[in-house]
Amino acid sequence: MPVDPLRPGYAALTRFAASGNVSRFRAEGSVGVPTLCRVHHSPLGRVTVLELTRSGAPHAHSHPHLLLKLGGADGCFDVDGSVYALTDTQAILVNSWQPHAYRHAAGAPSALVLAVYFAPRASSAAASAGSLRFAANCMQVTHCARASAEAIAHELDRFSTCDARSVEDSLRVLLDTTPGVRDEATSSHGDSATAPARARPDRRVARCMAFMREHLAAREDLGELGARFGLSRPHLFHLFRRSTQLTPAMYWNTLRMEFAIDRLARRDGTVGRLAHDLGFTDPGNFTRFFRAIQGVAPSDYREAALKASRPAQSAIL
Repeated sequence: MPVDPLRPGYAALTRFAASGNVSRFRAEGSVGVPTLCRVHHSPLGRVTVLELTRSGAPHAHSHPHLLLKLGGADGCFDVDGSVYALTDTQAILVNSWQPHAYRHAAGAPSALVLAVYFAPRASSAAASAGSLRFAANCMQVTHCARASAEAIAHELDRFSTCDARSVEDSLRVLLDTTPGVRDEATSSHGDSATAPARARPDRRVARCMAFMREHLAAREDLGELGARFGLSRPHLFHLFRRSTQLTPAMYWNTLRMEFAIDRLARRDGTVGRLAHDLGFTDPGNFTRFFRAIQGVAPSDYREAALKASRPAQSAIL
């Protein structure tokens, strides 16, 4: 059921109209209906303000992240096979490499969401060492969490006058409100930024994952990929899913997406060059790939990252 975005004390921050319009939070001068509004990179991780207007493709991220609704319609996320509601009172938590997808109700208004992708070793009171891993896939939105999220959104809305230190302070408070635990498995399974920490992978799967990390532009058929390591295509799928809960294609695409996001945020080359470096012969195919997961074209992401992160160049990852 859609909810009224005009909560007491919040209208001045988001400038929502009673209909759920989020145009004030879109990039100035944009054409059409963009779904990415703000991007900010810092040592604690990546922060985005997203306008969610449609369901997204199943995907994963190498960073644990939090999704908190700022306004608009309620929605839900399918996280690792379980469905969790995204509402004013409940936020979504997704661990590193956990498959998930946004589900938007047909005909529902858009939702404005704060997404925080924490750096793998971001420190918090709940996870003071090792890699952050959430103890649950949802949490109650406390007054403290809501205030921190709104403070972050307020700063990102200021563009060139955004106070990076203020964003950082609010991120730390927000991180401390999450039910996080230290991920003991990370130390024995490798870096959580490159390897899902589900169970110790079969050594052939581990070699396959290393190959994927080193060959982001490769476009091998998964049957050919499995043959490199003595595995048939079905056996590769079976072992990969058992070790990571991901398909080989989802893992490979996650690595490509993380590489693309980093390059776009750093203004490292053109979008066409980035597409080529990731093995896309047609930049249009790369744009469709990026949009299916991020909900926005790579050029729009690059522009949003530039505007929101310009005051904090020294803090960009």
